[in-house]
Amino acid sequence: MTLTQIGTGGVKNDEITKTKIPANQIVASEVADNAVDTAAIADQAVALSKLPHGDGSSDGKFLRANNGADPSFETITGTTINNNADNRVITGSDTANTLIGESGLTYTGQALNVNSVTSEGNAFRIYNTTDNSTRFHINGEGDYFTGNSYPRSDANMDLGFRSGYRWRDLILSGGVQLGGTGTANLLNDYEEGTWTPTFINLDDSSKGTINYASYRKIGGLVHVDIKVFISSSVSDTSGLGLTMPFTKASVSGGSETVFPAMTSKGNISVFLRMFDAQSSAYGREVIDDTAVTYNELAGDEVFITGTYQAA
Repeated sequence: MTLTQIGTGGVKNDEITKTKIPANQIVASEVADNAVDTAAIADQAVALSKLPHGDGSSDGKFLRANNGADPSFETITGTTINNNADNRVITGSDTANTLIGESGLTYTGQALNVNSVTSEGNAFRIYNTTDNSTRFHINGEGDYFTGNSYPRSDANMDLGFRSGYRWRDLILSGGVQLGGTGTANLLNDYEEGTWTPTFINLDDSSKGTINYASYRKIGGLVHVDIKVFISSSVSDTSGLGLTMPFTKASVSGGSETVFPAMTSKGNISVFLRMFDAQSSAYGREVIDDTAVTYNELAGDEVFITGTYQAA
């Protein structure tokens, strides 16, 4: 083979072509590390047959880059989903690479459904890990329990919704504040019922009969309705008096409550008077404000109604 001398001007551009290099003359040892970059390799120039094929131990594995180190064949780790079905929410398990499709927890894209049983105390729960307490939970019967419940804006939401969407009973250990947040707006007591008044100073209790005595208490305001009968055989000259269901409140400067009354015979004009801090009311005559005695009411029914402020 005739050698071509290289002149002082060196090798001209494109002087050495691939036809000048015999086949298989350049081996890997003749190429410096990193001398051939991707720009020097034509697209599709390296066929799959030129890549490492591995062996039986690398079957099904992938070739992984190792941050500058030689690549290695690695196994693809699969994840198993047990009990899976349409719309089931997937949760973890205590087994590696294993998930569970929850049959009792599904989501359709529009509706989240939690299946539960009646005896389940926490079908749905919001738990505070700061103080280790349940702040909100719904049991299997649909009853829900919470700490403080309130709207996120003031005075623009209702509890219940007109006819057909009402709550049934409201059970409170405290009170209800109506129209404001001050003490004056707090309604903390309501009750209604009956009681058995005692005749004050009547020498023979069998001579007086309580036909009915009912009351209704809203906050501190008490309304009473009473009917009594005085036997025609009574001769007691003591003044008529009856115990009330609650003690009357004391008012600065003193006050008294007057209960209108009427008798079935209509032969005497009567009212009952109750003073501050007292739990009894006493009969008086309208005309001269003197005491009404039992013998004056012999054989008569007395009807009493009125309202007073309880202590």
